[in-house]
Amino acid sequence: MYAYGSAEAEYTEFCITTQIPSEYIRLALSDGQPASFQRLRVQCRGAPPDLRGMSPGLQAERILSDPYLHEIEIEAYDLQDGRVQSGWAWTEAPGIPPQRSMLAYSYSDDGKLQRIVANSELGGTRTVFAARTKTSLKQLSSTLSQRIAGRIIEALQKASFDSPLVVVELPYHPPDNYFPGVVPCTQADADRMADLCLVVAVDPKRWIELVEEDFAPDITEFADRIDYIEQSQTGAKMVRQAARMVTEFGRGQPWGAENFVAFAIDWEFEGGDLAEILKECGADGKTLREWKQRGWL
Repeated sequence: MYAYGSAEAEYTEFCITTQIPSEYIRLALSDGQPASFQRLRVQCRGAPPDLRGMSPGLQAERILSDPYLHEIEIEAYDLQDGRVQSGWAWTEAPGIPPQRSMLAYSYSDDGKLQRIVANSELGGTRTVFAARTKTSLKQLSSTLSQRIAGRIIEALQKASFDSPLVVVELPYHPPDNYFPGVVPCTQADADRMADLCLVVAVDPKRWIELVEEDFAPDITEFADRIDYIEQSQTGAKMVRQAARMVTEFGRGQPWGAENFVAFAIDWEFEGGDLAEILKECGADGKTLREWKQRGWL
């Protein structure tokens, strides 16, 4: 549903099955220029399974009180000479503490917006907008997959493990973020695991963190472009290509087991495709059979 006025524009998306709003966006305007932005997103596109059967009032109360069921973004902009010069943002998202950031804008000599960088009060920076370049989406995807794979391999080589790695999960969260985490699983870990959901089985303190901003502005431009054309499969392909490179390099390394596999997955929407994803990321038939016997597939 869309609503327009001289001072604001609103967008609301509903989940037909649950009748729960999955996303609400409001843009406030001042003399035709953006003054503020608000967004509320409900996880699972408005269909969290544990909310079914509740009254609308209880659903809303539960969604807003549970930080794992919603995402909130609020931004306000400082306008000068007819364009945004700076601003601030407030974000709440599952798994990270609420944070306030200052927004820095940069323009080209001809006045075109080139980049928006959020500087968090908790530390760190993140490019949230990057102007589109002339690089093709295919080339951009290839470049990113190689750079991400290279950085993951460097991190694994520098890390210390008590036994060879059997598998590394690269979790990612489309459609907003195609930059993966790195969750390693050693042979000792694998002997105790009931399944391959490493984000649950492996202590977060043992995860390896890469710095997303090291890949800016390419990673930001990539996400914006595939979101614009609604081709999330392009993002999945990029991350899984990076995973396949890590798989192929890791086998035969001192830190990698003989059947080592790195795989990229979004468990929320792709968990049922695990076997196919593992194949796409370089797992061979022998490995899949062994893992099926373990009960992982």
